[in-house]
Amino acid sequence: MRKVSIIIPVYKVEPYIERCVRSVMVQTYADIECILVDDCSPDNSMAICERMITEYHGPIIFKILHHEHNRGLSAARNTGTDAAMGEYIFFLDSDDEITPNCISLLVQETRLHPEVELVQGGVKTIPYDSWFDLSYYQHPCFIDENAWIRYNFFKSGEELPVMAWNKLIRKDFLSSNNISFKEGLIHEDELWTLQLVKKLKKTAIIGDSTYIYYKTGASIMSTTSRQRSARNMLYICRVALRELDEPYKELQLYKYLCILFDRIEYIYKSNEAFLCTISAAAASFRCKHYKLALKMIKFICFSDTRKKANIQVYKHWERESQKNHS
Repeated sequence: MRKVSIIIPVYKVEPYIERCVRSVMVQTYADIECILVDDCSPDNSMAICERMITEYHGPIIFKILHHEHNRGLSAARNTGTDAAMGEYIFFLDSDDEITPNCISLLVQETRLHPEVELVQGGVKTIPYDSWFDLSYYQHPCFIDENAWIRYNFFKSGEELPVMAWNKLIRKDFLSSNNISFKEGLIHEDELWTLQLVKKLKKTAIIGDSTYIYYKTGASIMSTTSRQRSARNMLYICRVALRELDEPYKELQLYKYLCILFDRIEYIYKSNEAFLCTISAAAASFRCKHYKLALKMIKFICFSDTRKKANIQVYKHWERESQKNHS
């Protein structure tokens, strides 16, 4: 059997953790180690875990690792990955759960395709959200082409799931490609998956739901949270734009342009020049002036004197736009 390491970061999830851990205990697949990473949770989350493990009598091996201080989700996942003894890694968020046959279904794909590096399962959301429904996109079951993987990740509206959870991944694939989560970053899955798809050559996708994702009230952001979210997405955009991926430069450019539209306004809401510049970038993209759009987006992302740069680049866009339409 192929050993699987399930990694669960634990922090302030007292209302949900029993449901999560119970879903691991009832797995139909036996060769599992479950690593619970205590990120210095101040509530009773770890006490619940310890009680459940003490009362459990089954084949799954449970391990608890402790951080000396709170380090965040990325660090907890990295700690679990480093300690994992399994051939495969599976990330599970502590406020979600997996179906009883989750690991069995995912491992079955590794038997059918021994060379597979990642197996993606389907997701059931509560309440339902079609955005997570993989059957909607009618993906093939097995893909052995990196170009297909990159194209479907960068293509807006039909990208592969960006979340780290619900993926069965070969541990040696992660280690050999130095893929880990950047500590201190929220939206860490975005950057992690960007690194992953550039290296991934063989993946399998199954339509069966293996993961139950709960959309909770905690997902509603305050203004401060949205600003932090925007700054983190700006960092991810900077990383992506430094290494635009040929031959999908235009798709990647559009993907991160959409991200800028969606998030960055929370930082520069009052900066009229900034808003004009990003609108100009979108207009340039629609007119297929990709070089000009890229130039403006790089100004937005990298300029230290952002307001001055945005005014300059907006004026430049006006001049170039007049030339291209004259």
